[in-house]
Amino acid sequence: MDSSALLSELIKKLHELSNTCMQKHIGESLKGEMLLLQFLVNQGGSSLPSHLSESMNVSSARIAAVLNSLCKKGFVRRKPDPTDRRKKAVFITEAGFQYALQQRRYLRDIMLRILEGLGETDAREYIRIVGRIIEISKEEAAPACESQAAGIYSVF
Repeated sequence: MDSSALLSELIKKLHELSNTCMQKHIGESLKGEMLLLQFLVNQGGSSLPSHLSESMNVSSARIAAVLNSLCKKGFVRRKPDPTDRRKKAVFITEAGFQYALQQRRYLRDIMLRILEGLGETDAREYIRIVGRIIEISKEEAAPACESQAAGIYSVF
């Protein structure tokens, strides 16, 4: 196996993939505002900013910036926490909830088109390979990623 030729081809293909419209939509839905909105939907519509920061493994400053942007768009509101009035909780608005569900359906449709385009055999093989990449990444690459994530890489 010519590893350097395979590596070169992989990098080229990953670059091409990252520039496709579908992949850009998938990537956007897995970070920043969309990730936070989806998290709130899954949490029943509300959370404390500190819980968001801890759960999403991002700085409180990053959470504050994302929340400010979502507030301006009318997707979330900050209100006193019903259980501790000294804290401000974040609540998803109806507009934010509908937007999150719309984006979730859109992402689902994109992923279904990709899987259907692959066909059942290739789709199952793709999912198997992604699973193996995750396993290998956790076993081999995690220490290197963790040391980098401790610094400036701790953003979405």
